[in-house]
Amino acid sequence: SMGRNAHGAGRPIYSLELLGESSMVSVRGGGELVSVKAGKDYEAEIGQPISIAVQARHCHLFDRKGKRIDS
Repeated sequence: SMGRNAHGAGRPIYSLELLGESSMVSVRGGGELVSVKAGKDYEAEIGQPISIAVQARHCHLFDRKGKRIDS
């Protein structure tokens, strides 16, 4: 889930792209770019701080060589 954070915590939105039936929202965190899919009616501004939470069952992680990290 993504939330707007009135207290300034979280990361600023780096990019926001409407993809038809969804939106792709990206933030920079830990030196990496993290992208999540949101509903097509998600409204936000570039630079707006948001926080992101992802359930482990929906998360796919890979090491630097591209090998999947098992959870």
